[in-house]
Amino acid sequence: MSHEVFNPRLNTQDTPANDINVFPNPSKAGQTLSLTSNNQSIEQVVLLDVAGRSYNLSINKTSPQEIQLGLSSQLNPGIYLLRLTLEDGSSLIKKLAVQ
Repeated sequence: MSHEVFNPRLNTQDTPANDINVFPNPSKAGQTLSLTSNNQSIEQVVLLDVAGRSYNLSINKTSPQEIQLGLSSQLNPGIYLLRLTLEDGSSLIKKLAVQ
């Protein structure tokens, strides 16, 4: 019996995940985060828990390469994923710890 391993490529273009900064990380529920990109415009941000449920964010795009995200005060402590879509259509995942 053979087993296939699912290995998605989260970042399909030349924008390494370390070119996107998330600050502060770890964060706290109700806090504002800053996302900055060194290269490309961030077009979309989705906050997901590890089960894949999405959460509302207040988003303020301060420049093409910087977004301020308001986290809900109702978020439980844990690990969340920020799914980012960039101007070239590529997407990547950044991990966010909420205390």
